[in-house]
Amino acid sequence: FTIHGFWPNYNDGSYPSNCDSDNPYDESKDLISRLQADWPTLACPSGNGSKFWAHEWNKHGTCS
Repeated sequence: FTIHGFWPNYNDGSYPSNCDSDNPYDESKDLISRLQADWPTLACPSGNGSKFWAHEWNKHGTCS
């Protein structure tokens, strides 16, 4: 099993998303190597999760 994502929820079950478009996903080489090792993208045959990780950052990480 793997984790799809990790984000806060409000008491009603909804969650904040797409909070700060001025805080874009930064694909640093150090971060990418850690993500590839610790957060594999099993559904992607190439193993390149960049688009998924960018989506997760833009939707949830910008609220951190």
